[in-house]
Amino acid sequence: DLGAYQTTVPSTISIGINKYNANGSQLMYSTYFGGTFGKIYPNSLRVTSNNELVMTGYTESTTMPVTAGAYQPTLHGSSDMYVVKFNAAGSALVGSTYLGGSGAESYVMNVIYFTPFAPSNYSMSAVDLAFDKQENIWIAGNSSSTDFPVTPGAIQPLLKGGHDAIVVRLNPALTALQYGSYLGGSAWDGINGIEYDPNGDRIAVAGSTISSDFPITPGAYKPTRPGGRLDGFVTVINTNTAPSLLASSYLGTDTTDFAVRVAFDCSSNVYVSGNTKGNYPVTNAVGQGLIANGCIFIDKLNATLTSSLASTRTGISVSSFLGDNIPASMIVDRCGNLTI
Repeated sequence: DLGAYQTTVPSTISIGINKYNANGSQLMYSTYFGGTFGKIYPNSLRVTSNNELVMTGYTESTTMPVTAGAYQPTLHGSSDMYVVKFNAAGSALVGSTYLGGSGAESYVMNVIYFTPFAPSNYSMSAVDLAFDKQENIWIAGNSSSTDFPVTPGAIQPLLKGGHDAIVVRLNPALTALQYGSYLGGSAWDGINGIEYDPNGDRIAVAGSTISSDFPITPGAYKPTRPGGRLDGFVTVINTNTAPSLLASSYLGTDTTDFAVRVAFDCSSNVYVSGNTKGNYPVTNAVGQGLIANGCIFIDKLNATLTSSLASTRTGISVSSFLGDNIPASMIVDRCGNLTI
């Protein structure tokens, strides 16, 4: 346990966290995290400049550990998102809070029956996190709650569909909500990925939608829904005191597509990866790394989301089950090289 925050497994479904040294040869710390009963799943991990681990995910537990002064100290609905920050040694909580309304948060879209469902032992939850320059914590996911916390001046103050995407900014201590907004149309919408652009001081979110009226900006690369049973989207929002919608576009084909991860390069171009069952457009050839029938797409869009600059496909064949190959993480380095 190496000075762990939790040294024994708190319930039948709990989280285990290990930190290793740079070459993976030594365990630096290891700890459990969870409540005494109820499901809890991790989905995204990031480390601050002070080596403090921040984690977010999905929970149904009413006994998850929270810290004094937490923004939301109790579970509000059948499920909520959570955000927790550990100290550098993994031995204590710096902050921990629930995040949600009276409905369900962080659900996953079933790509066979096209209905939302709660995460289970074999699936990821639909919530992600990012830091801005001040190390405020941005959370993105989805909610069915009509009372999800929103702030004055929100891009979208009310729930429009059965599930809408949500975007939230919490202070570094997880004691205050700085910004909260819905983002969606009249049907299902949910965010899977979020990333911060330090060069433009803005965030991008990517996810899936069934809404034909998802908020799209003029001149968007794909201004109307491509028409599949499920389509992707990417949206860029500024991160100032009053965040606003800068750019937004659909992504996809006339079958089933969903966006999962998003990243920026040094020129603020936006990279999106996800899954496709359709004839997703590409700009390279098989000899340049393209897997012609691959179910994973990677699309590089310009900073204003008005055009695609390059795109390719990889992964297993689309004839396989779509859920078998999902891009869980994507990074673009300073030279514009992409790792997925």
